[in-house]
Amino acid sequence: FRLMGGAFGVALFSSILVGAFNGGVVMVPGHEVLGDNPGLALFHLDEHRAHLTPALLGSLAGVVDHAFTRVFLAAALISALAALGALLLKEAPLRGRDAPERAPAE
Repeated sequence: FRLMGGAFGVALFSSILVGAFNGGVVMVPGHEVLGDNPGLALFHLDEHRAHLTPALLGSLAGVVDHAFTRVFLAAALISALAALGALLLKEAPLRGRDAPERAPAE
C-alpha cells in the first residue's frame, strides 16, 4: 500500500504541477518561443535560452512559483485531511501478549 500510495502521490502532484504550468504559461505574452508544449518546456528552459528575454524569464518564474505553490497547498490539504482522519480513528487494542500483571500495592 505504501508503494502504491507513493506512486499515486507522485502522479497526482505531477499532474497538478504540469497542469498549473500549462495554464499559467499561455497567459504570458511571448510564450510562443517555447514551442508547441510551453508548459512542458519549462522543464527544459536551457534549450530555449537564446530566445528568452529577461522580462519573459521573470514572467515564467512567476508561473513556476504559482505552480509549486499549488502543489504545496494540495499537499498541505491532503496532509490535514489525513491528520483529521487519524484523529477520528477509534483506538483498538493490539493482539498479542497480555501486559504483565503487577503486584498489588501495599
